[in-house]
Amino acid sequence: MGVREDKKAEARQVISNAATALFLKKGFDAVSVAEVAVAANVSKMTVFNYFPRKEDLLMDRNEEACALVRSAVLDREKGQSSVDGYFGLAQRLVAESHPFAKWTPATEHFFGTIQQSPALVARGRELRELVEAELAAALAEAAAIPAADPTAYVLAVSMVAAWRTAHVTATAAYRTGKRGAALSDLFLQALKEALEPVRRAARRTPYGNGPARPK
Repeated sequence: MGVREDKKAEARQVISNAATALFLKKGFDAVSVAEVAVAANVSKMTVFNYFPRKEDLLMDRNEEACALVRSAVLDREKGQSSVDGYFGLAQRLVAESHPFAKWTPATEHFFGTIQQSPALVARGRELRELVEAELAAALAEAAAIPAADPTAYVLAVSMVAAWRTAHVTATAAYRTGKRGAALSDLFLQALKEALEPVRRAARRTPYGNGPARPK
């Protein structure tokens, strides 16, 4: 099963890479799934087997995003709040130069391609909602509260919004010439400030310092 899953993951990545190269070169709406299949040397049906939606050929890291925010809350250090665990995730991704927290000509081109396509913009909103739901579920699990608790969802939406706000701030600074550590520091500072109201609100709820999942 391990070998089979590895082969599936490899095939999925090959298709995604081929699609991304075409989308970034020609624009998302100008490329058909059939063209992607030819570029990846697979059938059109195989493309749809791995990616039921064309948009996900480009925006294919949402499962990773969900796993990261879940781990940030449930696997955080002892004594650390959920909000601080989330901020710690940002610090780690910056240190790793992860695509979720870095700014380069390539990332600029990637996000520019998304903004040029209404279909991708709409799919981005849907994927963001999935991350918010995953984060809300993790917050509830960490605090041993039913998953449908609306407070967890409100906090999760606010935390994701804080990240987006910080990312937009850093992107604007990148476009004016800021680079390197100064840009990373700006992102983290903006995120810290955006999370502060969430942190204060969380302290008045069971989510402020709920126990992390036992390791």
